[in-house]
Order: sequence, then structure tokens, then C-alpha cells
Amino acid sequence: MESLSHLVKSLAVNDFQHAKSDEDFVKTAMTLCQSYYNKNNCQVLTINHESKSDSLAKDMINAGNKMANSNRSLEQSIEIYNEAMAHALPGSEFLAHAFANRSIVLTKAGMYEESLKDIQHALDANYPDNLKAGLYARKAKNLLALDLTANVEETLAAARSWALKLDDDKRDEFLSNLDKLKNKKYKKPVTQRDNRIYIPTAPDDNPTLMRTSGAVSINYSDKFGRHLIATRDIKAGEALMVKKVYLLVLVSEFRFKRCWNCSKHCWSSVPCNECANVIYCSEVCREIAWNEHHSLECPLLTALLTNKSYNCSLIMSLRLLVKALKEFKTVEELHKKIQEIDSVKTVKCFNGVVYDDTKYASVYSLFRKPLDTEFKVDSAMKTVMTIRYLSATTDVFGKKTNNFKELMENNWILFIGKLLFRHYEINATNTIAIELSDKKDENKTVICGGILVPLVDLCSHSCDRNTYSISSRDIFSLVCIQPIKKGEQIYVSYGEDYRDLETSERRKRLKENHGFWCECYPCVNNWGPHQNLPSCLDSLTNKKRIELLEVMTKCTNYYSIGSLGDGTSDKILKILSDLFAMINTFDDVTYYLCDEMDDIKVLLLCVLKLINSCQT
Repeated sequence: MESLSHLVKSLAVNDFQHAKSDEDFVKTAMTLCQSYYNKNNCQVLTINHESKSDSLAKDMINAGNKMANSNRSLEQSIEIYNEAMAHALPGSEFLAHAFANRSIVLTKAGMYEESLKDIQHALDANYPDNLKAGLYARKAKNLLALDLTANVEETLAAARSWALKLDDDKRDEFLSNLDKLKNKKYKKPVTQRDNRIYIPTAPDDNPTLMRTSGAVSINYSDKFGRHLIATRDIKAGEALMVKKVYLLVLVSEFRFKRCWNCSKHCWSSVPCNECANVIYCSEVCREIAWNEHHSLECPLLTALLTNKSYNCSLIMSLRLLVKALKEFKTVEELHKKIQEIDSVKTVKCFNGVVYDDTKYASVYSLFRKPLDTEFKVDSAMKTVMTIRYLSATTDVFGKKTNNFKELMENNWILFIGKLLFRHYEINATNTIAIELSDKKDENKTVICGGILVPLVDLCSHSCDRNTYSISSRDIFSLVCIQPIKKGEQIYVSYGEDYRDLETSERRKRLKENHGFWCECYPCVNNWGPHQNLPSCLDSLTNKKRIELLEVMTKCTNYYSIGSLGDGTSDKILKILSDLFAMINTFDDVTYYLCDEMDDIKVLLLCVLKLINSCQT
């Protein structure tokens, strides 16, 4: 099949010059594609599936073995085994070998708990009987290294029993080495930091906003549209919301590094049972993903990857459609819901109605920024391509068909096309990037995926935000980082902080990337990186001044502790708690921002950025 880029190049943007609405763009794209397919005689779409293959799995296992024996990084070795496991047929010996060989690497790295998971995976799979003795011996090593001695004797007994399957010349040596395991010294266990320890306790005292603090309410104004405000005074450190994200998609490069469902870094992953495209951190995540989206997405994702058409925004648009179809069961029921939402001319507040951002309606009604014609044309063309693959691999349109002419006669094609097109604009406006620290350069970050959290997408922007998100995998939380007075807006950041960029450049980027001219407090007052903020100390009584000076001394001590990257979770949690308490000390002495509070806030932001960039 022709590539999307080739098709787009063959069509002029001028063909869309009269398109105004979503429907216009989708109809025009369909008409142009129909003409192109007729001209090039490619009405029938050929799907080349990259199916699971034991042959490919075997080659990848061998590559993983070579890499594990070289000086390549642990992550690179594990990624090769992850991909091998994904390609192996369910129940095949090669799947078991991928698990078992990966467990060897994990044991050597001191990741004993992860190795134990892989050993169990191998035992549950078709691992050869003549190799099980070694597998049980490795399990015993892991248990001893973790000081989990309760099950060691049982494991050693299993190893001796399976040793009967070994050749005579190997059995004696194996049993001799087995007897020495208890006396060996093992590498200290390596434990991966679980960032969920930093996620605060979920507030749940809001009758209208689910999984949200009662201190938060949706408000509406002509200037800001829907936005969030404080219904009472809020202290720094308070959790405003903790919730599972509505949507999470990984970029292609991370499909064999992280869980396709929750984005957890995978050391002992399990594959999709149907496709060779994605992995999961556990059977639980695999089942959740299958039920929520992957059962429909699986064959389509295979086709897109085979034809090199994978694109994160494309998959996010598709995922939104799949989740909507899963929620409403049929295209007809989804259509009824969309008509119901569209019948409300202006979506303002949800007064008296529960705002549930686990439902598709909360996403469909999100704001879409003005986008240029080039973006709209590209989205329209991707929409038509997605529809072709969707109809060829699923029965969403009633029956499978790989003939575009036949598809064009389907009554639901335009409705589905308009939704997919709308999803591109929703994602372009509201997606929050998942950023990780770059292994090669700690001063840089890499984007491994994107998430949608409908309620937080209602927040307005400020170049000096008063909240900050703490995220871990598929859990998102929003925490207050400075006192917010009753009636004030709750702000997040869409771009650079005023401390990092001059006002003119910040406004320019926000206008280009988000379609609005920023009128936040720092922009209106032209604050920049070298802003001199007033001190609050001169206006205080001696007692209060001494109290705040002691706070500032404590803050200075935190600046001198060096890198927090090596700090324990308890240490970082203590620092966060102290910094929140310090900022709250200023609540009754200054209205907004003074030089002293800003120093603490800068350090707090550094700690929060560190937490988010080191997601596991």
C-alpha cells in the first residue's frame, strides 16, 4: 500500500481551501483519496501482518544472549529479550527460553525479585524438563540473596529432582554446586524506586468532581471558558486531585521498554497473547488493557506498524475512539451520545451534575485550540488512512472490508471520521507529555509518551503556576505548591516558567503552541529570569522576622545537600514536607510572591521535577 507521506505529497493543501468544519475536512480527504485510489487502482488494501514468529524469537534470544555477555547496558539486553518474548508464540518453548534467559541477566544484576517472576513465567510456559534443574537452582539463589529462606529447601529439593533429567556427567557437578549455594555471598539486592510513594493520598470529598478535593470547583467565564477555582483557602502541599489518567500512549521507541497499559518500566514483562507489538508489566495490566482498548486496537496496530505508519498522535486518536466504542458498545449508541452532547450549544459548568472524567463525554467536550490548515489536512488524511485499516481489521463498521469503495458506502464512515479528526485536535491541545531524564545527558529529557487527564485540562495557564503534577505510570496527581486563596484560579503550566524565559518569548511560544496571548500575573507585570522580587522581611515584627530567617537558613541547607538523585524516598518525602511547611509560613505575611518565598519555591520545583523525571 502507498505510504501516507506519499499520498499527502500528491495532494495540494489548496484542495482544502474551502473546508471550514470537521466534516468539510474529512469529506474532502475522503473524496481526494477516492480519486487517488481510482487513478492508481488501489481500492483494495493489502494487510501485511507481522505475526508472532518463533523463528524471529529465536534470533532475538540469541542476540540477547550475545548482548548480555558483552558490555552493553542492562536495559539494552532486557529490551531485546522483551521483544523476543513478544514475538514468541503463546505456549512455545521459545517463549519459555526468553523468560528463562532474561532471568539469568536479572539475577546477575541483583534484581532478584524480577528474576523470580521470570522464573515462574518460564515454569508456567513450555520450558524443557532437562533444563528445569538450572531454573530451580537460580530460584534458590534469588531466594537466598533476598534472605527469603522459608522456601529455599523446597526449591533445592525441586532442583535435585529435576537434576535426574541431566546427563550423568553433568549431574554430579550440578549437585555439588547446588550444595554450595547456601554458603555463597550474593550481591546486595537492587530495588527499583517506586515513584508511587510520592503520590499523595487521594482526596474524595467533592460531591460533583470525582476523585477531587472539595476545595476545587469548575467555574466559567467568557474570558477563560471553563476553569478551576478554589472554594476555600488551600495550603501548599494539599492534594487537589489523584486519579488514573483517561488515556496513556507510548511512543514507538518505548513499546518494548515500558508497559503498554500503565507505562511502568518493564524488567520482567509479559507479552500480548495476540500480537508481537507490545508488552505489559504483569498479567493484570495485560487483562486491563485488553478489556479497555487493546482487543480492538491489536490487529489495527499490527497493520500500522507493518506499514511504518505508527504515530503517537494517530494511536491516541484511535485509542479515544476505541474507548468510546467500548463504553457505548455500538456505533449507534455512541452516535446518540454525541448528538446529546452537541445539542447543548455551550458547555459551561457541570452545576448539579457529577463530572466523571472516566467517561468519554469529559474528553469529547475538551477545548480545541485553533490549528493551521496544514495540521488539519494532515489530520484529515491520517483519519482516512485509520478508517481504511479499521475497516479492514475490525467489524466496527458492521463487517470487515478492505475495499475503500465499499467502505465509502457505509452510513457510519463520516461519523467515525469526524470523531477521529476531532480527536487529533483534542490531543494536540490537551495531551501532557510523559518526560523522563535522558540517560545520556541528565540535563535533558526525553518524551516516552503522552497522557490525557480531562479535569486538569480545564486548568488555566500561568507562567508561575500554583500547582504541580506528580505522576507515576498511569496515576496523575495535582498538588498545591503555594497558598491559594478562596476564589482564586488553580493554575498549571503549558510552557516555560517566568524564571527561565523573558515575557515576550513566553507569550510568543504560548501563542504559537496553544493559541492564546498570556495575561498571567508574571506576563502582565513583565517578569523575567532576572526579576527582583520584593523582600517581605522589612515589614515584619522582630519575632516574625526571626522565624522566617530561620526558615530561610533551613532552605539554604537543603540547597547544599547536593544531588537528590541518590536520596532515599523517605529523605525526599521529608524534604518535600519541609518545603511545603516553609512556604505555608509565608501565608500570613505576603499576598503573592516575595523574594524569600520564591527561593523556597524554586527549590521545591527542582525536587518535583526530579521526582517526575525519574519515573519507574
